Amino acid sequence: MVKLNNITMIMNKLITNICISLLLLASVFSACTPDEYGLGNMPSEGSLKISVTQNTVKDNIIYMENQTPQILPFWNFGTGFSNKQKDTINIPFAGEHTIKFIALSQGGKVATERKIIVTNNDESYFYSPISWNLLSNNGKGETWVWATDIPTGKLFGVDSEWATSPGWWSPSIAEMNENGVLFDEMTFDLNGAANFTFVHKSADGSSVVKTEKGFFETYELTVGDMVFNQVKILNSNISYWDKSDAPNPNVYDIFKLTEDELGLRRRGSGFSHVWFFKRKGYSY
Repeated sequence: MVKLNNITMIMNKLITNICISLLLLASVFSACTPDEYGLGNMPSEGSLKISVTQNTVKDNIIYMENQTPQILPFWNFGTGFSNKQKDTINIPFAGEHTIKFIALSQGGKVATERKIIVTNNDESYFYSPISWNLLSNNGKGETWVWATDIPTGKLFGVDSEWATSPGWWSPSIAEMNENGVLFDEMTFDLNGAANFTFVHKSADGSSVVKTEKGFFETYELTVGDMVFNQVKILNSNISYWDKSDAPNPNVYDIFKLTEDELGLRRRGSGFSHVWFFKRKGYSY
């Protein structure tokens, strides 16, 4: 299973590419060795024989099985995909989910779907790394804002590649306000998916200018003898970012993370940008 969020745009593109590949593969098999592979004509949706059931103790565990003969199966379950006849998956997010099934045959493809309900988030899935829960307030949702009252007075800036503070250059809080980013907010939650919401406010913070809905993923990374967590933002980004200054503009090192403070770093070649946020409502 691919440990990703329910990212519709990305998954649809991926599904299209895989379907094309499988159809080409199917045509080769049927042309070269029809007796061995035996792909049949395109079935109707009503004739598809599949089962989607849940574990009676832990309903995050899903059992998928195709019993339709002479087709190539493809499953899309939102958090990943499978091309197995029979597979067991884990959907870690509570809520209603749609399991999509595509049958590929000589005559083309036909699709159907099944809906399931997962009762609770899978706590074991989000247990490690701890950044899953710290970023999102144990899944319930946490909003992070600029750490405007941080004792150093430095919210953002540039320093060496592995820096944890902006020593080379840092704009003043007044300059940050002039740039119109000082009242930006970002929220992480695990309600149905690993959701990321970015809110850009007006320069005085009185109104919302733009709201972006995206997703996030966090994981542990080892570089040499260093082990740390990263967070990846999809379909959106954090406040005050610039896509031109790093090879992966939506991936950040987490060099500091508590219930109240969040320090992010994006490394470039010989330099880094550093951001300091705090939990909304927290004061130093």
